[in-house]
Amino acid sequence: WVTDSWSPCSASCGGGRQSRQVHCAQMGSDGVRIPVLSNQCLRQKPLTERPCNLVPCPQWVSGPWSGCSVTCGKGQKIRSVSCQDAKQQHSEDCDMETMPATKIECDSGLICSTHEDTGTYFSGEHLPPFPIAYHRIL
Repeated sequence: WVTDSWSPCSASCGGGRQSRQVHCAQMGSDGVRIPVLSNQCLRQKPLTERPCNLVPCPQWVSGPWSGCSVTCGKGQKIRSVSCQDAKQQHSEDCDMETMPATKIECDSGLICSTHEDTGTYFSGEHLPPFPIAYHRIL
């Protein structure tokens, strides 16, 4: 049996396949291999395919969402997202296009409202008391 080199693995992680050509040949008197029928090779035919790069691919790992950034109206929730390999070590090899969101909009469910209060009060600091106008936003 004459075997060619293995092809590159079809995947860098997560399990791929490699293949190669295997053919039966006989050595000629001049040292050149001559192809012959497979049934003329006595040993079992070597593998033509094999698995490769079986290590799991790095994956995105997401932390829990934070609480909403506001107590009324619309705000944001944030979380950490990191790429980790099979040993839970940091990796740079995750696909950026599949990275989960790190921020989302949230709605507190409460409408933000402003109450305005205007009026007059009398100061007792001075004699005689005099009116002071005010305007405040609560």
